[in-house]
Amino acid sequence: MPNEKKFVKRVRKSKRNGEDDRKGAKKGTLGKKTKKTKAHQADPFNVAARFAKIEKAKKINKPIVEDDLDKQSVPRAFKDMQAAREKMKLAEVEGKNKKAVNHPSGVSRIEAESNKLGFQKKYNEDDRQLVRRVAYESNQAIEEQAMLAKFGMAGRSQKEINKDMQDIKDTKQRKKDVKKQLHERRIANIKTKEEKVAKEKEALKLKRRRSKMSAEEIAEEEKELAIAASKQAKLDKPKVVVPTSRFKINEWEKEEDIPHREFKKMIEKSDKLGRVNDARINVKEKIKFNEVVSEPPKFSKALVQTLLKKSKQKSFGGRVTL
Repeated sequence: MPNEKKFVKRVRKSKRNGEDDRKGAKKGTLGKKTKKTKAHQADPFNVAARFAKIEKAKKINKPIVEDDLDKQSVPRAFKDMQAAREKMKLAEVEGKNKKAVNHPSGVSRIEAESNKLGFQKKYNEDDRQLVRRVAYESNQAIEEQAMLAKFGMAGRSQKEINKDMQDIKDTKQRKKDVKKQLHERRIANIKTKEEKVAKEKEALKLKRRRSKMSAEEIAEEEKELAIAASKQAKLDKPKVVVPTSRFKINEWEKEEDIPHREFKKMIEKSDKLGRVNDARINVKEKIKFNEVVSEPPKFSKALVQTLLKKSKQKSFGGRVTL
């Protein structure tokens, strides 16, 4: 069958050069060097350096002299540490010298001048930040004084300024109150006019209707209207507004700001008192099984003895159970 496809199992080839297999070895034949060596340039006339190198190489495995056996050489790490310490000391000395050059007291000239003006340098502040802070605060003070001079308040005490501000606030409040009163008055006038017109219309309707009615019917209607008016008067009677708060708040306490924790304690206390009062109101006498409500009280032995000692009596009206 020539048209059939033959599925051939492909065998993975593995060669050293890695052409057919990606995971194979690097390209190149056996024995070829991968590292490239290159001769370094050297001065052929520098004979002293060449001889010094040879001498250094000879000393590498040279045995220790007998005199040096008891001596312990200083480690290189310790030497490096000592050198770093010396550098730090030099840097500190140089910094102190620089400060001393700027000002004889050891501080910078900027800091000395700012101290004279009353600006103390903060512990985490450098000279640049100090200059910026001084400039900002001084500009702010100048702007404040310029604003006071602009509105004619310069050279006045804070009490006088506060008094003027309070007068301005009072005048504004008075204007608002007057405006509010006028508005309320206008609304009241409109309402009275509307009520008057409505009453006139109602009276006219009643007159027209009564013109067609008999005297008995008119008397009966007047009686019904009187009853309805009395009922409406009872409904229109102002009700006593019960305060929603559980506490009786005085007039002077309304503006008082009570802390949240204290307010919570007050609520818990009032709730507890309410529960106690409810329990007193709704208390029920517990009557055991096979007992009567009108039965005389029963006293315990200890209670009877105490009562006998106190009253020095031998008999009681009630039944005693010992």
